[in-house]
Amino acid sequence: MKSEGKETTGQRIGASTWVCETCGVQSEPCVTPGECPICADERQYVAWSGQQWRAPDQVALDREIVFDDEHGVITMVLAPAFAINQRSFLIPHPEGQGMWECLATVTDKAVKMIDTLGGVTEIAISHPHFYGAMAEWSAALGDVPIYVHANGREWAGRRSPNLRFWEGPSLHLRDGIDLVHLGSHFAGSAGLLWSKGRARVAHCFLAMLSRS
Repeated sequence: MKSEGKETTGQRIGASTWVCETCGVQSEPCVTPGECPICADERQYVAWSGQQWRAPDQVALDREIVFDDEHGVITMVLAPAFAINQRSFLIPHPEGQGMWECLATVTDKAVKMIDTLGGVTEIAISHPHFYGAMAEWSAALGDVPIYVHANGREWAGRRSPNLRFWEGPSLHLRDGIDLVHLGSHFAGSAGLLWSKGRARVAHCFLAMLSRS
């Protein structure tokens, strides 16, 4: 991706999306972003240097998305780390691969890698700290649906026509894969229950991820 200049916390020309440097979540398109509502919330924090923003392509400029196979689950992480160093997971399934959680930026190289691994049929996210660049990821992967619990609606910074706000205690995605509404530190927190996972350790990790 082409850079639009050095790191900035000031105004860009024209409306654009921004990425919060503390939590890694994108804003709605704007000329100058204000306060990040996730970091301003008492469950997060604002760094001593104050609210800082960066353009998504600047995040990708000196980083790559690293893929690794952990117990049958492909993990993705930005290296060097950015924000709270989120990880994303590709969940294998005969009916189509799902993405669990999102990173703060998308790269063409990562999208091509995902395509070689079978693509993605949907994105599901546990809670606001993992919303990241969910709108951009959805668009880059073929406008796949993004599943977020309805109780997390207010935290979805950048909206997308592909967002699907689900309600209730659970949502069945496909055979052996369900989203479960959890009693966690955000009202819309959810876990992914993979009852037919290839490895029990991977299944337990994914189901418990949002409770930490």
